[in-house]
Amino acid sequence: MEKLRELHYDRVIACTGFRFDASVFDDGCRPALVIKDRFPEQNVPGLYFAGTLTQQRDFKKSTSGFIHGFRYGVRALYRILTTRYHGESWPAATVEPTQDAISDAIIARVNVSSALWQQFSVLGDVVTVDGDTALYQDEVPIAYVADGGFGPARHRFVVNLEYGAGHDSVDPFDISVSRPAENDAANAHDSAYLHPVVRYYRDGQLAVFVKECLA
Repeated sequence: MEKLRELHYDRVIACTGFRFDASVFDDGCRPALVIKDRFPEQNVPGLYFAGTLTQQRDFKKSTSGFIHGFRYGVRALYRILTTRYHGESWPAATVEPTQDAISDAIIARVNVSSALWQQFSVLGDVVTVDGDTALYQDEVPIAYVADGGFGPARHRFVVNLEYGAGHDSVDPFDISVSRPAENDAANAHDSAYLHPVVRYYRDGQLAVFVKECLA
């Protein structure tokens, strides 16, 4: 048995979180505070926040409160700002505009992307099909696409990873709980844990929503 020791300290610091101090802002540009006045809201034109402060967008729903999540959000914010203020385009790869080529590109990304895995329900990959051209743009905020950030498009697919309803009510180590197999597309809608979700937008409107198991 380990020997008990008595330790004496001069100070004990409890690192239990923080509260955003908006007093440094002038009245004309002070952001509103949300979630019990803990985080700034993006309600001031031209004023942006990065890092853990952005968790007000997905508080206790995704991972923007932590470095493994907000590091991808910071990069996405940089790309949004360079697009908005410097006329640059979101980085894109050209994909052959066929079902097989687009499916292969999506599956390849979903299987290796740490951004989609860490920023579930927040970031997604986007495939825009226009005539005989298809562009693949990765790690885009889903809300940015839904709000028209990429402009109009006849055909646009958004792919991300999401948890299913009630996933946090089941012990993930309980092997007796039934789970759809990774290649069981027919029962993909019953998946409670991280799984791909595909949204199809036609002319800017959500047309199809698919929960899928991609083998």
